[in-house]
Amino acid sequence: MKLFVILMLLTGCAAMPTEEEYTTSGSDNTSNTSRVVYESTHTTGGVNIKSTRDFNNDGVSDILITHQEGYKPYTLLRSTSDGFVEETIQDSRAFIRNVTVNDFDADGDLDIYAYVHDGNRENIFLRNSGKQLSIETLPSNTGSQFSHGGTNGDVDNDGDSDIFVANQNVNGEIGVPYFLINDGKGNFTTDTTKFNINLADHGSVNDAGLYDYNNDNNIDLVLLYGESKNVRIAWNDGTGKFTFNNSTHYEVNWPTQQDNISTHVETNFDIVAATYTNLDYNDDGLMDIFVGRAISRQNGGWSATHIQVLENKGNKVFDDVTETIIPVQSHIQDVTYDIGFPLNIDVADINNDNKKDIVIATNSKNDFIENSPYSEYPYVFFQQDNNTFSPATKNEFNEFGKSFYLRVGDFNGDNKNDIVGVEYINNGDQTFTSKVRIFFNNEKIRYLN
Repeated sequence: MKLFVILMLLTGCAAMPTEEEYTTSGSDNTSNTSRVVYESTHTTGGVNIKSTRDFNNDGVSDILITHQEGYKPYTLLRSTSDGFVEETIQDSRAFIRNVTVNDFDADGDLDIYAYVHDGNRENIFLRNSGKQLSIETLPSNTGSQFSHGGTNGDVDNDGDSDIFVANQNVNGEIGVPYFLINDGKGNFTTDTTKFNINLADHGSVNDAGLYDYNNDNNIDLVLLYGESKNVRIAWNDGTGKFTFNNSTHYEVNWPTQQDNISTHVETNFDIVAATYTNLDYNDDGLMDIFVGRAISRQNGGWSATHIQVLENKGNKVFDDVTETIIPVQSHIQDVTYDIGFPLNIDVADINNDNKKDIVIATNSKNDFIENSPYSEYPYVFFQQDNNTFSPATKNEFNEFGKSFYLRVGDFNGDNKNDIVGVEYINNGDQTFTSKVRIFFNNEKIRYLN
């Protein structure tokens, strides 16, 4: 498929300020607390931020944008000395649900494998030449191609990164997860022998991760399920194969302090695993797992994002320590408000105290922020001195307004972790505008206090 690239300086993202910028006198690295770097108008759907990695190797994070409104082009905001420029990638596929990023062809530039959230459409590969992203179609298995996500890692120990595709059922077709094995140059072949079909749990694998959790120099596979509401870790047998018999299962630990929550979960709601991240929060040399979950209303919509913590105890054992490590998640006690489906968890020090914090990207419509009685801000958890995590409060993030879909990156090259988010503005004429806004990390602004 042809690639069309349009480069233009974005209004307000170069040196000239716009009325969309908020200024703070006395800032140390930038005069702007926040800045709009992209906007577009929609009738349905909206803008999603899928990655904030440095795709042009200039030391500043770029921003990969997709559109939930079907069949719109993807956009990469590439950083330049003057701000950001748009690289628009035309494609006729449905919207991208998630991505995995690595230098798959060993040329020094980060490439992208994108999981397409639309049944029976192929996932895509965006190869980075350093100057532009070019679309390629990789081989796939048969059956459903309904991918919420997946991951990458060197599953065959040959020195390059392979891809795991987490398929789900759709339209009566079984979703069979599979590996794409890399030849070291970004050319892939399909492998269905490394993944035992019993691990697919009848086609409900929602997302996955690859990491060596037992420090035996072989990466293991963590599987996040949808319908069956659990996490399963499949242990590498030493040859890059994963079987059901050599795996460990962990149930969802959903708080039931209130009777109505227990009732809702059992009758009117379903718990869906969405995403996860690795974080050795207690610095014991064993990687722990933080799982982002949501309650799904059976009549549609997502509520009550919840973080589950599985602590790695070694010897293929994890303990669920959620109630100890993140004890305050009050916002999950009320499923009235749409907090959004968690699509990504970033871990980064955003308040400059040398401890990793949690920032959650959701597709919320901000019912919670605007109307809920709770003081917690459900997208950010700050790590404390005792390694527990406490939710931020709404008043700590007043500057963010209605911004959501938060992702972390360094967007001005000062080696501090900034945050980028999306704001939807109702135009009153059956359209709305999506604005992508960067919130710069300055120790003097309130959300970092």
